[in-house]
Amino acid sequence: MQRTAVTSAVIESIGYDRGSRALEIAFVDGWVVQYYQVPSTVYQDLVETMPPDPYFYGMIEGQYPSSPVKEAYR
Repeated sequence: MQRTAVTSAVIESIGYDRGSRALEIAFVDGWVVQYYQVPSTVYQDLVETMPPDPYFYGMIEGQYPSSPVKEAYR
């Protein structure tokens, strides 16, 4: 999945697949996590909110099923 870089203390880049409604977030510590069943409006709000960190923690983390795609390299 192609991701777009963002300016954030926590998030490095964000990608979204409309077909599967999967949101993929790469974190600055090396983790890459996919969140499932995410509406496209949530993705749009996330990428339009700068910095995206508060929106992520308030509206995404813990709200959608997720699984790691890549573990942290630290």
